[in-house]
Amino acid sequence: MMKSAISALMLATVCLLALGVVMMASIQGHLASTGYNIPGTETGLVRTQMIWIGLGLVLMGAVARVDYRRWRPLATRFAGVVFMLLVLALIPGMGPSCYGARRWLYLGPWGSIQPSFLAGLAVVLFMAWWYSAEKPRSPNLFWVPVAVMFGLAALVFVEPDFPIAVLVLLTGWAMMILGKARFDHIFISIVLTVTGVAWGLLRDPFNGCRLMAFFKRYPEETARLPVFVMALMAGGWTGSGLGNGHWTGCFLPEAFSGLVTAAIGEELGLAALLIMMGLFAVMVVSGAYIAAKAPDRFGTLLGAGMVTLLIIPVLLNWVSVTWLFPMKAVLLPLVSHGGLANCATLTGVGVLLSIARTKTGESNEPQ
Repeated sequence: MMKSAISALMLATVCLLALGVVMMASIQGHLASTGYNIPGTETGLVRTQMIWIGLGLVLMGAVARVDYRRWRPLATRFAGVVFMLLVLALIPGMGPSCYGARRWLYLGPWGSIQPSFLAGLAVVLFMAWWYSAEKPRSPNLFWVPVAVMFGLAALVFVEPDFPIAVLVLLTGWAMMILGKARFDHIFISIVLTVTGVAWGLLRDPFNGCRLMAFFKRYPEETARLPVFVMALMAGGWTGSGLGNGHWTGCFLPEAFSGLVTAAIGEELGLAALLIMMGLFAVMVVSGAYIAAKAPDRFGTLLGAGMVTLLIIPVLLNWVSVTWLFPMKAVLLPLVSHGGLANCATLTGVGVLLSIARTKTGESNEPQ
């Protein structure tokens, strides 16, 4: 059964990566015809996507071969490193700035990275370590994991990157539930999360405009849907064909990122979207099975956290693209054009493979 879970996980991962490359090729053709240039992808969407996928697969293989229990003593250090990277990204001159946002760090001739994509991994690893302690921790220290979660989310929010901040908060909340934290501690984190999300929505003028457009109910406004929703609806069951999307080619310059779901819906149709969601479901079920069969509590929490980091972005992306909630769409794991984001997801897959190998006895490294 474990081998079947591993095979299903890997097959779904490869299929989603292939779908992402196919969509990047189609969107690259649209961008070439319109003359729209994406900063940092001068060599082409497909090439950069393939380079990052290759790097991600190397990381996945390396992580899969390391006993996952060796990551446990590094939990606090990794969270500290990610915290410092997020602070550095906010310092002028350390990375490029786009429309006032400082989310990136220069990598010299290799371009730049967005360290906020590592915040979710840091929260999962830290909370898996915290809630898997052999001796029960003092209730008076409940604020420690909450402080780590909100500290990382606050830095991401200041960049600003509101969707990723929400992802970090939801992931931390899920880890508290999985870690069986006390109800009052979970309730406090929920209240702080809801308050922070509401404050973030209301203080940002752009998000305020989204809310006004979302809740407006004047008759003349009811027919005005966002462009990405119209693109999603235009494809029907079978789609208009790769490279033939009208909305994708003319009105979705960010179809390579969070709005790739709308591009898939228009060009490949609802059937392709359902297959894609089925592949994500296979990854979630396989990952959950591997986590449930982990040999210790740390492995269970770590594996469940990696599954959470996969499913929450998918749900947030769908909620945004279908206009169920007025929020900028987050990157779709393994499909959207995102270098470090895809590497982080593939690293999570590697962690699940490491847990599975430990369970089947292929890894005999000491705890």
